[in-house]
Amino acid sequence: VWHELWGVRLAWLALAGARDERYSAAARRIAREAPLARAQVVPDSGHAAHLQQPRVVAEAIETFLDGLAESV
Repeated sequence: VWHELWGVRLAWLALAGARDERYSAAARRIAREAPLARAQVVPDSGHAAHLQQPRVVAEAIETFLDGLAESV
């Protein structure tokens, strides 16, 4: 399935908690291999980064979306 993702020509943000090693590794892999992907590993959080660090996650999403708006 991974090989199918690399052809996706959309900007995407892969978010993962730093203590969730499996998902943070996947986020980094996505950012490395997908053409328009970016990874954000959220410190001091696990699988539920959006609940454990909501401000950090919200800022990461806002920064990502701002970057998209600037590129249009």
